[in-house]
Amino acid sequence: MNRLWERMRIIPTTALVVAAILYLTLAATMWLGPISHEREVQEWPMVLKLVLTFVAPLIVSIYVLLVGFVYADARRRAMRHTMWTLIAIFVPYGIGMIFYFAMRDPLPAPCPQCNVTVPASFTFCPHCGFAIRPTCSQCGKQVENSWANCAHCGTKLPKDVPQTAA
Repeated sequence: MNRLWERMRIIPTTALVVAAILYLTLAATMWLGPISHEREVQEWPMVLKLVLTFVAPLIVSIYVLLVGFVYADARRRAMRHTMWTLIAIFVPYGIGMIFYFAMRDPLPAPCPQCNVTVPASFTFCPHCGFAIRPTCSQCGKQVENSWANCAHCGTKLPKDVPQTAA
C-alpha cells in the first residue's frame, strides 16, 4: 500500500482539485436534480439512488486522476507528456491509458559517476561518457556482468567487465 501512495504523489495538484470539484459537482447535481425531483426515480430503492449519486461521480473523478497520473508519469520519464495525455483523454474506454502503461519508457536513473539523470535506454552517460551498462569490447553491444562470453559475437569477456567506454 505504501508503494501505491508513493506513486499517487506524482499526480499534479491541478488534477486533484479538478477531480474533487468534479466529484462534488456531479454528486450534488445528481442528488438535487433527478434523484429528488423525478417521479420515476423517487420510487427506486435508496441503495440504487446512493450508488447513482456517489459512485458514478467517483468513477469520473478516478478517470480524471488517471489522466493526471499519465501526464505526470510521462513527464517524469522524459516522454511526450502532452501527446500521451491527449491519447489518455480522447481514446475511448480507457484504451489510451492502457496503451500508455504498456508502452511507457523505464524511469531514468542517475549516472553512478557524475549523478546526471540519464534515460534508461542509454548505454553511456552523455555528460561524462561513463559506461552505465557494460558493453562487449569487440562488437560494442550490451552484455551482462554474469556472462562469460558475449551473446552477440561470442568474444570471451573478462571476469569483471570494465565500466569504461571501449
